[in-house]
Amino acid sequence: MRYFYTTDALVALDPPLIIPANQFTDDNGNAVSEIMEITPSGYANLYINGMMQEGRIFSVTPEALTLYSPGDVLLEGTPVILQVFQFNAEVVV
Repeated sequence: MRYFYTTDALVALDPPLIIPANQFTDDNGNAVSEIMEITPSGYANLYINGMMQEGRIFSVTPEALTLYSPGDVLLEGTPVILQVFQFNAEVVV
């Protein structure tokens, strides 16, 4: 699942930036009410301005994406894309 957000102003990441789930849209441009939970069989990738980010600068809950990058700023219009992957194993005999 992919989630899209664009900053509407210059944003300093001191303190951490919390983007609530309802600020994101999905691939079809629809509003999102929550972010897919990341289970032990899944993971998330974060892209800011098209560049994949290190896992240490963000955390994800169903309610929000939190960015931890003291000293950095996001310019107005910066795209933030969150991808959440889930895998389900099925045993076929």
